[in-house]
Amino acid sequence: MIDILYFLDVITKNLKYNLNFEDINIDSNKNAHDIYNDINSIIIPQGYTLINWYSSSNNYNLYIIKTGDVETLIRLGNTLNIRFDDTFE
Repeated sequence: MIDILYFLDVITKNLKYNLNFEDINIDSNKNAHDIYNDINSIIIPQGYTLINWYSSSNNYNLYIIKTGDVETLIRLGNTLNIRFDDTFE
């Protein structure tokens, strides 16, 4: 799971998002859902949200978008029969 923080950090720096993943501590005993929710609890107050583009596979298709765009993305996805989630269960 440490890899996910590395890649999120690289991606957000490329997008010039002002987020720092280097200071986030991951409890390796937690499952992926809890870790992604923990990440959201840190980045949402900073104006960004971790989104999963749901697919029927075992993979996570993760994106970080501005929190203000979450509802628009979910509505757009609904019209296209694409599911986007901003919480992880």
